Amino acid sequence: MASYLKKRTHDAYRDIPRATTPSSDNFSDLNQKHYLTNIEFDFHDALKYQGPIHYPSAIAANRETTALSTYEPEPIPVSQVQAYESAMQYVVISDNNDFLNPISSFINQLTLTNLLRSTVERCSLVRRMVRVVAIGDSYAEVAEEALKNGSFEDMMENGVNAHATWSIRLRRYGSAQHRISESAESNIDNHKDNRLTYPKTKQKRQARYGKNVRSSLTDEKNAIFSMSELIKLFQGKVNLMNPDCKIYILEGLRDFSLNNRLRGSDDNTKILLGRVIANGPKTSIYSPKTRICVTTTPLCPIASFTLCNIAQTQRNTNTAILDPFAGSCATLLAAAHITKGQCRSVGIEICHDGYVNRNDIKRDFDSRSLPPPLVIRGDCLSSDVRDRARAEMGGNECFPGFDVIVTDPPYGIREAMSSSPNLEFDTTPPLTQLFQVIAQDKAIGKPLLKVGGRLAAFVPVRKGETLEECLPPADVQKDAGLVLEGEGKEQVLNDILSRWLVSFVGA
Repeated sequence: MASYLKKRTHDAYRDIPRATTPSSDNFSDLNQKHYLTNIEFDFHDALKYQGPIHYPSAIAANRETTALSTYEPEPIPVSQVQAYESAMQYVVISDNNDFLNPISSFINQLTLTNLLRSTVERCSLVRRMVRVVAIGDSYAEVAEEALKNGSFEDMMENGVNAHATWSIRLRRYGSAQHRISESAESNIDNHKDNRLTYPKTKQKRQARYGKNVRSSLTDEKNAIFSMSELIKLFQGKVNLMNPDCKIYILEGLRDFSLNNRLRGSDDNTKILLGRVIANGPKTSIYSPKTRICVTTTPLCPIASFTLCNIAQTQRNTNTAILDPFAGSCATLLAAAHITKGQCRSVGIEICHDGYVNRNDIKRDFDSRSLPPPLVIRGDCLSSDVRDRARAEMGGNECFPGFDVIVTDPPYGIREAMSSSPNLEFDTTPPLTQLFQVIAQDKAIGKPLLKVGGRLAAFVPVRKGETLEECLPPADVQKDAGLVLEGEGKEQVLNDILSRWLVSFVGA
């Protein structure tokens, strides 16, 4: 069994976790467990909210009391408690046939670490993943355990990272108490700055919901002094800005050791010592405010990465990717990042350059050292336009279809592109229209999506509607050879509109 900690966005997909601050992109959770060959990934909340909560029915009754308690943290709605507690999670990895079976029996640690690193680096909702190397009740105890299990031997004399720079940061969550051991007190007394006084126990106030967690330098120094028996063996230099090896001391998290899991207890808190093994992508470099080509309703980078990950976009395989409603190509930017530039992508966009400038799209990719897609001006419902897209991938005769189709179709009613004022608007949803032409191409032996390929899309659902009503009809799905995977996940945009992320596989 191996245990890790990850930090993710509230109410986000388990597959694509991220940060500690709430996001406008609030997706519902997938199942608690996922399997990869013989490996079980089991997720468990690491945080426990202990701050004030307000309930809608009690707002009026408590208004006067709340006004008097201005020194307390701001209460959060009860609906946000689960979001807070799931913002950081333990990832317990084990054999799905036997929880007690050591993971090393079927996959070595290096392979597992590389697998997790590769996964985290493509997940827009993951801030970082930390491998838990020691758990204890004091700083000295976790340092002693780390020495015994050799978790930092690579940073010591003759280790492969002996000359690597490093940093140690302390993070406190919940209302954990700050503990200082007797050895720490001795170190502090002997320190040159011994004019400062340190209490043995200091109660920390619950961090506010959605706020970054930081600890004072004084507290970090105390922790480091207590762990001096371990830290003095590090050979490299300290680098707080950009270290090669990042180490975290975490307090106030739920205790989730193996024994506690079997007892069903997670009430205790421990001090955790961990090493960062991977960081999520820096999606801020793709945000609309950094883009050269910006449309009126650009897709945010988190949603773009989400589409590509749910579509299982493969890395380093020359993947053929299509966005039939490309807009400013936000989805294809994410695909290029995930595949490390090893993809061939085509975008189809009906709007003219005055609305979606193709040269600006190319500059967005060039400025990030990513290969730009071919952006075709036209309607994806036109067979000639789809033939052009296929031709870019190697021709219409031998091309088996795109590996991945990712798209965020228009949410409004699609107008017929005609100069005739007498033609009525086509009220068929854009995704259904896309499925219809996919079925047409499949029937004549020119598939748009290959067998086994995946199509991931957002489906707008208005208040009073159901997802089933807004999906392409079952007969259209069948004709297109597309099979729905799972049940889809909802993202609430406002009081009257949600969008559901759905995935189909080509059959």
